[in-house]
Amino acid sequence: MKKVLIGCWIIIQILGFEPSLQAQPTNDWKANDLRGKVKQIHQKVYKSYKKNGKIKLMRMKAEQKMLFDKSGYLQESMYRYIGYGGNGKWKTTKYTYNKRNQCTGFKKFNGETLTSACEYTLKKGQVIAQKYMDEKGQVLGITSYRRNRKGLVIEEKMTKSDGIVLQKTIYKYDRKKRIVYEKGWKKGKFQYEHKTSYLTKEERVIRKFDKTGKLTSFYEEKENITSEGKITTNNYYDAPKKFTKKEHTQFNSQGEKVLRRIYNADGSEQKYNYMRYAYKYDKQSNWVRQIEFLANGNSLDVSFREITYYE
Repeated sequence: MKKVLIGCWIIIQILGFEPSLQAQPTNDWKANDLRGKVKQIHQKVYKSYKKNGKIKLMRMKAEQKMLFDKSGYLQESMYRYIGYGGNGKWKTTKYTYNKRNQCTGFKKFNGETLTSACEYTLKKGQVIAQKYMDEKGQVLGITSYRRNRKGLVIEEKMTKSDGIVLQKTIYKYDRKKRIVYEKGWKKGKFQYEHKTSYLTKEERVIRKFDKTGKLTSFYEEKENITSEGKITTNNYYDAPKKFTKKEHTQFNSQGEKVLRRIYNADGSEQKYNYMRYAYKYDKQSNWVRQIEFLANGNSLDVSFREITYYE
């Protein structure tokens, strides 16, 4: 499990960045596919439209800043949403680490006001519990992790401060440390059961079952690596093996998503789900501009990243 769920008490950061939570063999540069010794990323997202073949920027809708130390670990992340009424307050997350560069928790702020905090309990460098608190230090809940001898999470449990279990998930793995079984409960009630079969290195099948053990649906995931990047194709079926839809996703050689297309069972495309991405890169091969395009060729959002590096 590369990333650990952080519970329903904490707002997930926008734009896809978070620190590595386990005893990581890598740093946050590598975990987030950043190249070079990145010091700070300042990202701005704009609404846009296309006119006479040219992209025109409208208002800025979101902004985020991320600060890394010289070893590549995320120290601070802040973002804000910007509406027509003016700029919103910065939402800031500040992370703490021990001497081994293992994350031990974080604090969240709305402007200058502390809103929540989380403390990690580590065992042999791995997270075994996360305690969530409000601005006054009152415990809201705890997420605990039970691991096997290889350090893989085999049980994840979220409880309230009074001990009532909110959510529980169990996992099983194969010899290659890949998840082959997952079952979840919410407030004691069955939520889902998944079984995964790995047919080849590039192909797997995920089956979903109801609480009686009856197969309800499944999908096939195929991956193809080319000189231009990775292509994934997901075929979705209902229980009687009736094909329902296909999802096609393409990535470039840098690992960025460049195309997403979804097709119905009859082969017709869901144009409203079409999305194409175009990038511009700096000398370190980190993208500094991303443009989203719709099926009709119009642009949607344009993101700019100003990246500074340690010398």
